[in-house]
Amino acid sequence: MPGTDALSADLTTLVRSVSGVTTVYDAGSSIGRALGKVADLVSGRRGDTAPILVKDPSAGITVSVSIGVADAASAAEVCRRVHDAIAEHLAARGEAASEIAVQVSSIG
Repeated sequence: MPGTDALSADLTTLVRSVSGVTTVYDAGSSIGRALGKVADLVSGRRGDTAPILVKDPSAGITVSVSIGVADAASAAEVCRRVHDAIAEHLAARGEAASEIAVQVSSIG
């Protein structure tokens, strides 16, 4: 699927706007982020990737996001809202996700 970087950026903006979300963390592994930063330095790229990980295997799009949740919000409800917002965004694009993983990394 062309444009996974653009989709990741769109989804990052979308998730940041979901009520109860305080932060969107980088969903990639720390090793992957470190290797990406080294590659950016070597290649001269700026490395301005969006934190939501989007993969497009032949079976369907996989989306992984790690969020911070406001302490006054129900983490489970915020995760549902994030999941639903991503699913609706993909459906509006005529695409479907085989997996949408939402992880809460901080509360408060």
